[in-house]
Amino acid sequence: MGLALTDLHSSSNDAFKFPKLNGTNYAEWKTQMKAALQAKYIWLLVEGIDAAPSDPGVRPTVTDPKDVVTLATWKVDHKEYMEWIKNDQAAQGLMKGAAEPSQWPHVVSATTATAMWNAWKKVHQDDLQVINVHYYFEELFTLKFVDGMSMPDHVARIFDLRNRLMHRTGS
Repeated sequence: MGLALTDLHSSSNDAFKFPKLNGTNYAEWKTQMKAALQAKYIWLLVEGIDAAPSDPGVRPTVTDPKDVVTLATWKVDHKEYMEWIKNDQAAQGLMKGAAEPSQWPHVVSATTATAMWNAWKKVHQDDLQVINVHYYFEELFTLKFVDGMSMPDHVARIFDLRNRLMHRTGS
């Protein structure tokens, strides 16, 4: 059973109802989306732990009724690969269905669920961290003592900025 969309602003997956990814809610969305993918037993694929089996290469085409048998035989012979492809496509569909159309351009070149997840992570988490670090440094270097503020409060502001910088840079 796939992800049924109930309206333009939320996604539904059995008991999972959460806002669609819209550019401002990535932190909440990624937690909810991970839970939904785990419930469908496809999170390991998205995370990259369940890696794709090697591509078997040329697939038979169906242009003649006899080709249907050839295609069926090929699918049986490459069952593990077909199962992985099916699960990857399901994960991509679930994630894209749980995102606003404004977010789709970020993943247009993603060919796997892992690539799709990583593309949104780069846009909404990694790039934002770089921007935040820049602003934190700017704030730190331009911070001035305010008349009437106690010295301990001023030092506390500096330490707060230091802590935010350390958190963002992983130091």
